[in-house]
Amino acid sequence: MNDKTDADELREILWACPAPVSARAVVEVHDLVRRTQRFYTKGQVVEMALERTKREAARVRAADVRDTLTPRRTEGERLLAARTKDIVKRGEPWIRERRRALFGTPDPPFASLRDAAAWIEAQQRLHARTPSAELSALDDELDVLIERRLEADPWSRAGLTEKDNHLDYWRPDGTLGSVVVSRHAHALHGVWRTAETMAELTGLPAATVIAWILVGIRPGRQVRLTDGRTAAAPGLRLVSWRLHHPKVSAVRDWPAIPRPQRVLLDMDVRDLTDRNLRVARREVLKFLARHRRPTLTAKQQRMLEIVERLKGPPTPKFQLSFWKRVAKQLKGEKDPIALARLYYRAITVNNRTVNG
Repeated sequence: MNDKTDADELREILWACPAPVSARAVVEVHDLVRRTQRFYTKGQVVEMALERTKREAARVRAADVRDTLTPRRTEGERLLAARTKDIVKRGEPWIRERRRALFGTPDPPFASLRDAAAWIEAQQRLHARTPSAELSALDDELDVLIERRLEADPWSRAGLTEKDNHLDYWRPDGTLGSVVVSRHAHALHGVWRTAETMAELTGLPAATVIAWILVGIRPGRQVRLTDGRTAAAPGLRLVSWRLHHPKVSAVRDWPAIPRPQRVLLDMDVRDLTDRNLRVARREVLKFLARHRRPTLTAKQQRMLEIVERLKGPPTPKFQLSFWKRVAKQLKGEKDPIALARLYYRAITVNNRTVNG
């Protein structure tokens, strides 16, 4: 094949390779043939294309091995991996200083997730919350002070909200644990505040920061779990979200409006793209599908009302005379036993919905 060979003929030869070749390899071989002005047989052209395709695949695999934070290797995940590594590089000096202040050494105080989890749980038991008459009296005093504040300034509103200091941490089996932290547990409280601050500033999961402080497991590092599996400490995510249920007003004549279920998304403005919003939508819908409560159909709801009006259900459960009366009130229904089965299925669904 010489340099005067038509480009379309060259492409036809390449696309007819016994193994698939990449578009990049096609372009490279085409340029090489025209640039060198040498004669190439069809077999040589195919061989060059396949060789370049193998090199390209090897480069991609090498990049994937180097980047352990992105198992799916998408463009967005590679970007998050780079950001996470930058956060680790910039945050490591501060983490070391916080360790020195809390434990007297810049090095991780524990050798494994098991030791760190045992220490966290022991600190929580040592400073467990107990009922207090003084706390109850202080709550009453605060209520009085808030009322006085509102009387003095009727143009504003005031209130007092309480929030427990929840510390999330990774257990050695990869599950997430949670404890409530007391300020009297000085070291544990300091670890909790450090993790909350780092999570707020960077977007890293607080449990990952806890593992970073206590064990030295940086975000993205591979960890062997107790069941033998290997998992990476979670780093940044494209989108995080949570469900929100608006509170119902305490007004007595508040209309009986069903509470909407809202989804709150949290993401970096740099990642506000159509693709990432589609990812968030898919993940939220998958979660809702797994946790959706069964609902009654219009026919099942009507049947429940009819059975209740007829003082049912009967004893025995499939009493033919009773279900014939039900069938008469449901147009188009001729099989009373099928109606009975439909009713008892509806009862099961209704109990799941009520009991949640």
